[in-house]
Amino acid sequence: MTILVCPDKFRGSLSASEACMAIQKGLHDIDPNIDVVLAPMADGGEGSLEAISQSMDLKYRSCLAHDALMQKIESSYAIGDDVAYIESAKVIGLSMLEVEERDPMHTTSFGLGEVIADAINYGVKEIVLFVGGSATNDGGIGMAAALGYKFIDKDGESVQPSGGKLLDIAKIVSPKENPLHKIEVKIMCDVDNTFFGELGATKVYSSQKGANKEDIQVLEEGMMHLAIIIKRDLGKDIAQMTRSGAAGGIGGGSFAFLNAELHSGSTEIIRMTGLEQKIQEVDYVISGEGSLDVQSLQGKVISTLAKMCKEADKKLVLFCGRSTLNEKEIASLNVEYFDTVLEHAKDEEKAVSNASGLLAEIAGRWVKLHLYD
Repeated sequence: MTILVCPDKFRGSLSASEACMAIQKGLHDIDPNIDVVLAPMADGGEGSLEAISQSMDLKYRSCLAHDALMQKIESSYAIGDDVAYIESAKVIGLSMLEVEERDPMHTTSFGLGEVIADAINYGVKEIVLFVGGSATNDGGIGMAAALGYKFIDKDGESVQPSGGKLLDIAKIVSPKENPLHKIEVKIMCDVDNTFFGELGATKVYSSQKGANKEDIQVLEEGMMHLAIIIKRDLGKDIAQMTRSGAAGGIGGGSFAFLNAELHSGSTEIIRMTGLEQKIQEVDYVISGEGSLDVQSLQGKVISTLAKMCKEADKKLVLFCGRSTLNEKEIASLNVEYFDTVLEHAKDEEKAVSNASGLLAEIAGRWVKLHLYD
């Protein structure tokens, strides 16, 4: 019996690797002879570098940059074969800020541009940018500003590159020499959302980043305005482009300012780690994440993995922290068995603090009741 264990992170409690180890412990507590293959996953957000590092020969480079609140930090990214692998969550990540600090009206992606600039100066020929998990909703203008773009208001003054200032932009001035003109840029997006609209970056995600109802209105109008200015000044139409809303619009901003290609982060990480071949070689696939919700169905690890398991005729088992999906939505993932940590915890606090132990118990319970019944 061979089981592939490939969960995403359980945000706020377990990394993908820690979730792997917990599930493996639960399986082996019941049957030590089960052959377990561990493959921590990510969708383009937090943990992406960790996921690909499992199967790629990468070295890490440190550099100074600014976080989403323009506080100087030491960040890092990975390099392999003249390719820089940069994870936005390590520079401008939401998890890097305290809850009371989160404010997409003021946060900026400027630091991400600084890290990209460091990779360019290092001499890479290609940049792979994982853009999920950001604390920003600035459409990527901060990132672009760090790379030489200028955003000018109606009075000819420079606009502060943050989400709350998008409506002030009257003109975009491109750098005289594009630092990326000889570098291929690929963006790994954690979601399929559009730049704006009901399923856009602001309306779906900005409240998680600290936006209130009034902020959401301003940010949404700002994103719509930015899309118009980008089309006029740069000739790029990002309005309803799939994945352009990833990371508060960094997906669309990367297409517009970096001439980047947008890809599904989960699909590409699965390809980079050889997971598709591993699926072919096992009897069961176990995955999971902290919160199974509607967003999970929009290009995240589980939805991508579910399609692959169905195509390979492999049985998929999901262990998650909690779920807000209904039975029909869960059934759409073609899951053989599903359970949540919260179902077996006294409350959400206990579910988070004892996630590892509870996840192991869930895995062991599945083995006893459904694998060897």
